[in-house]
Amino acid sequence: MTRLQVVGLLLSFAMLALAVTGPVIASSPNEQDLGSALQAPSLDYLLGTDHLGRSVAARLTYGSRTSLLIAGLSMMIALAFGTSLAMAAAFVPRLRAPIRWLLDVFQAFPSFIGILLLSGIFSPTPAAMALNVALVSWPEPCRVALFAAEAAMRSTAVEAATLVELPRTTIATKLVLRRLLHPLAALGAMLFGQSILSVAALGFLGLGLNPPAPEWGTMIAEALPYIADAPHLLIAPSLAIVASVSGLLLLVDRSKS
Repeated sequence: MTRLQVVGLLLSFAMLALAVTGPVIASSPNEQDLGSALQAPSLDYLLGTDHLGRSVAARLTYGSRTSLLIAGLSMMIALAFGTSLAMAAAFVPRLRAPIRWLLDVFQAFPSFIGILLLSGIFSPTPAAMALNVALVSWPEPCRVALFAAEAAMRSTAVEAATLVELPRTTIATKLVLRRLLHPLAALGAMLFGQSILSVAALGFLGLGLNPPAPEWGTMIAEALPYIADAPHLLIAPSLAIVASVSGLLLLVDRSKS
């Protein structure tokens, strides 16, 4: 493991710990105290308060759980769907051309525009947001899995297994799918980071979870009118997004240090 990967691991672990333990020790994210509005960070409020007197630290920790949950769910859906299509194309030749055509269609359409369109159709719930992001994210893992699956199908091991008439399920799970695990694991980490950015962007544009649900993108949007008087409102969620995405990207970095 390189130094950059160690840094990425520490950042990822810190954000995961924040999502798991933060809501346990933090106060309610929606508890208002207008008399304490726009306070700077202090011992009472570690990250200050927002325009409604809500604890920024509490909203940040609860928001981390929401953002990471949606990103993780969308990543798993995209990987599962993309890999399933890739395996189908590899084992059923007549499906290869339609699936490749479908890939080209989806990749020719700007992904974030697709997320915006889907967000206008489905209600803004965590499950719906995860599905929206996954529906435009699956082509990349599908293309990677298809390339690796087709290479595996041409290998000597698969040819020998086919000659001795091993079941297709055995060939798929033992010889082909195993070769996809490594590239898809690295791609999954990058998809996770992209999903965090997509969820934050939806929240910033007002297409995320309904208020007063805490979410990083929504926190940034709410902070903009007060950036001159209370910059901590913008800094805290922005750093959380940067730390989450950077940690994952550094974790899958394979360059030598």
